Amino acid sequence: MIEFEPQMLQVYLVAGSSNMSLGEDLITYVERALKAGITMFQYREKGPIKRTRGEKLALAQQLRSLTRQYHVPLVIDDDLELAIAIGADGIHVGQSDTQIQQVVRRAKQQGMFVGLSVSTPAQLANSGDLTGVNYLGSGPVNATKTKLDADPAIGIPGLLALQDQTDLPIVAIGGINVPIVAIGGINVPDVAKIAATGIAGVAMISALTQANEADLKLRVNQIKAAFA
Repeated sequence: MIEFEPQMLQVYLVAGSSNMSLGEDLITYVERALKAGITMFQYREKGPIKRTRGEKLALAQQLRSLTRQYHVPLVIDDDLELAIAIGADGIHVGQSDTQIQQVVRRAKQQGMFVGLSVSTPAQLANSGDLTGVNYLGSGPVNATKTKLDADPAIGIPGLLALQDQTDLPIVAIGGINVPIVAIGGINVPDVAKIAATGIAGVAMISALTQANEADLKLRVNQIKAAFA
């Protein structure tokens, strides 16, 4: 398994079967994104396409093999059993998912890192003991259509407020300033302002999945340059 490093958050692709819009299957697209230079991939099956448990397992196993070839960490969204079954590098959970400490304990036993979605300082303060969480996903920065139950957009001011909160010693994250990745309706023109906040990276869906091969490589390089 790959050990977590904050720079892995720079170009964080999040995608599942419902996000494919160019006539590609998920495996073909993810390999294209890996070749373009994404730094982390999260497998998230949400949206109109409903996969059976067996189909999700088969897809996740293919993604596990593919990401290993390119030495890019694979994260599973909100499904610890699936993450354990395929030997994923990480697990990501939201505010409405399983109790975070239960996830952390089991994930760490498997050698996985853990990401947690937190939109506001209040959510962070109410999340309890976060020791063992490796990164926070904050957003949505802009309004997004890829997640029907998304929180209200927080914008750049919201990112700054959460960034300030993580610097406070009262946040119990093992005494470590946990990096934040911004997510939600982000396009390439937004990246420079986001990078200026001190955020570690951006997690994107549409801005990357809707790009053709040439544009995808260009967008990935532009994002990396902003965080260099």
